[in-house]
Amino acid sequence: MFLATLYFALPLLDLLLSAEVSGVDRLDCVKASDQCLKEQSCSTKYRTLRQCVAGKETNFSLASGLEAKDECRSAMEALKQKSLYNCRCKRGMKKEKNCLRIYWSMYQSLQGMH
Repeated sequence: MFLATLYFALPLLDLLLSAEVSGVDRLDCVKASDQCLKEQSCSTKYRTLRQCVAGKETNFSLASGLEAKDECRSAMEALKQKSLYNCRCKRGMKKEKNCLRIYWSMYQSLQGMH
């Protein structure tokens, strides 16, 4: 009986925990990335952020490392308003590796901004 209760309760708990605190559903990172790439401003900021994570600041400016860091910070701030910022991945999901790559690029940029 206990196992049967867990069998039905765990998926519900997972659903509740995967929802954002504000009550808005969070997109998986693959869908959030696709959505972002369809918007010109989001796409530009996302590409900038990925270059920042990859350490390719030379694409911004060789003249000033500070200028490149400001560009990275600006991209991160702009993406905080997009669903990509709070995306999630589920174990075993389709395109899990791609999802995790996107998720970690966002997470690494957050760590680098502090």
